[in-house]
Amino acid sequence: MITLHESDSIDFLSNNGLGILKDCISAEVIEEINGEFSISIEYPIESRLYNELIQERIIVSDVGYGDRQAFRIKNIEETLKSKKIYATHIFYDLADNLLEDVYPKSLNGNNAINWILSKTQYKHNFTGFSDIDLATSARYVRKNGVQALIGNEENSFVHRWGGEIIRNNFSISIINKRRSSNIIKTIRYRKNLKGINFNLDFTTVGTRLMPMGYDALMLPEKYIDSPLINQYAHPIIKILEYSDVKVKTTEDEEGFDTIAEAREELRRLVQKDIEAGIDKPTLSTTIDFVKLSDTQEYKNYKNLEDLYIGDSINVFVEKINIDIEQRIVKTTYNALTKKFTKYELGCVKTNYATQSVRNETKLQEITLPNLLAIAKDNATSQITTALGGYVYKTQGELFIMDTDNPNTAQKVWRWNLNGLGYSKTGINGPYELAMTQDGNIVADFIRTGTMSVSRIEGLSNLLNGYSVQIGLNQENIDMLVSQQTNLENGITELAAQVKTNADNVAAEFKQIGGNNLFLNSIGDFESDNWEGNVRTFNSTDILRHSNSPSGNCFNLQKATAKQIVFVKNGTFTISFTYKKLINLAECKVKINGTEYVLSELDYTDFEVTLDVVDNNITFEMISDTNNSCYIIDLLLNNGNQKQPWSPNANEIISGAVKANSSGLEITSNTKNTKLLAGADGVRIENVVSEETVAEFTDTGTETEDLVVKGKAQISGLLVQKVGNQVWLSSLL
Repeated sequence: MITLHESDSIDFLSNNGLGILKDCISAEVIEEINGEFSISIEYPIESRLYNELIQERIIVSDVGYGDRQAFRIKNIEETLKSKKIYATHIFYDLADNLLEDVYPKSLNGNNAINWILSKTQYKHNFTGFSDIDLATSARYVRKNGVQALIGNEENSFVHRWGGEIIRNNFSISIINKRRSSNIIKTIRYRKNLKGINFNLDFTTVGTRLMPMGYDALMLPEKYIDSPLINQYAHPIIKILEYSDVKVKTTEDEEGFDTIAEAREELRRLVQKDIEAGIDKPTLSTTIDFVKLSDTQEYKNYKNLEDLYIGDSINVFVEKINIDIEQRIVKTTYNALTKKFTKYELGCVKTNYATQSVRNETKLQEITLPNLLAIAKDNATSQITTALGGYVYKTQGELFIMDTDNPNTAQKVWRWNLNGLGYSKTGINGPYELAMTQDGNIVADFIRTGTMSVSRIEGLSNLLNGYSVQIGLNQENIDMLVSQQTNLENGITELAAQVKTNADNVAAEFKQIGGNNLFLNSIGDFESDNWEGNVRTFNSTDILRHSNSPSGNCFNLQKATAKQIVFVKNGTFTISFTYKKLINLAECKVKINGTEYVLSELDYTDFEVTLDVVDNNITFEMISDTNNSCYIIDLLLNNGNQKQPWSPNANEIISGAVKANSSGLEITSNTKNTKLLAGADGVRIENVVSEETVAEFTDTGTETEDLVVKGKAQISGLLVQKVGNQVWLSSLL
């Protein structure tokens, strides 16, 4: 079922909104892992809701699995017979929301995604989740929410933390891996099979692998052979650099104690790369069930239709007698027939975090003449084996299309007086491959034998305006390869320096620890550990707008609250977030006698580093007005780097449970009482009246009702049940 809803609707699943789009001519959903998620529909002009289909309204449709999903209308094309609607998933609303300057530091995936979502310029309904344990950092300056999460930049979430996005209306999850199919079905690699297109690339294969660690550390045996080495015409040598594998030169240095241990680690990493498929060619596959259904082979592949995005398929390549496992990374779903019509198999976008950890360089054994020959063979095969297609001619234009109707065609060659172009998205483009009458050629990749140029876009500065002729003969190829090698070596050296610096920073950060030296740092334990007037406050507003992990804070009163922390001499950092509530109030903190004025009326981060020489830190919160300022997530840590807030090592602050040196407190959302446990005993208090309901302390027990199922002894009097009688006996 496909329904239409108002643009501001947030409840899509419990009602039909403006109505059901039951007359749709077509409805196609495209979803790509970490990429596009959209729906395209065609709706006839004579249908009831035709005039209701306007920009920004929401279409809700089945997508082949799980809940129906919401898509916001972005583009509308009207013809004499229908409207063609293109809508993107509601997730892309985040593209309209800005992150001005957001810097999540040393956070795991779940904390990072929620940090990003909480720092947009205006409120939204999206929630985030991630199961990624990796703790890292990224900075987003004037980026929208979509760019920050799944953008192509190296600092986007999916590049820095890794993971694959799951978009479920307003719920956003980025997890290590979508689905984990344990049903891997097998298809055979074949050329010229209508409905299944294979693209096999051998340029990334390595079967004889030379691992190299830091400072040219190598194995005595030099190479490790892949189990598949004999599947190819000759061994394919690859050098794998693992620059983080090193031997200690000093006791405090990071690394392995012995060369033997380091070499064993090199062997382990090579085996890991072999398991990841470095000894297998790269394969991309497209399965078009519509085209395949017209062939006799369809019956052999019909069982693939019950797979979903993220699932795996084995492709058996007879030429080299090996299986290549591929994942479904993109799907096309017909929401009217409720069937997947196309799968695209291959690799998910690169995880920058994983790649940067190990800075690998994989040399390729392919020459440009060979590459050109491969390209020619591929082009010849594609053109000479083409099946189907339709020719459509108008006044002054010629179209070659994949359907007989220009309004429904997707793959289009268009030829007119202004040029020749190819589009994958219909007759209106975009035309990403084109030759135009003004002499321009537009293409993602050009393979050629000899090319004479006077200017190459993007290289004009490098060429200093000189006319050059690049003849791709062996001599020039050798020169270019040498230059490229030098460039790669420079990049590798730079990357190694960057990683070394990063390692040093990480090591320093590790040494300075992470405990909060303040006791009762958010006032959860009322006046404990503080001198003066302490009042605490808890609010969802604080949790939402300050990115506070606790949601709790001090609310400054017309008084001073002071804590003295005794420490070893050294460098320390004090940090918190604050918000001044009353403009005319005078609010400040004093640290070892130095005053800092708190003047900002919006949530503002405070950070100061100090050198301690007299073994103590005196921290004071001061105000001349009641309820004048929030101080949130107060933190004192060793070192000159601010760390994420946490309670003191001797405290527990977790939901309904709070514990410090004074005792334990347990509350509940379903009870109007709380349990208090201290050194002198246990009490139960009413949370509303704050009266003690019952207590068991060192001075005795007090409660309204007492039930003893066995026997009780009261001041020398024994009370017990004997048979059906209750006996009272003196113990004196």
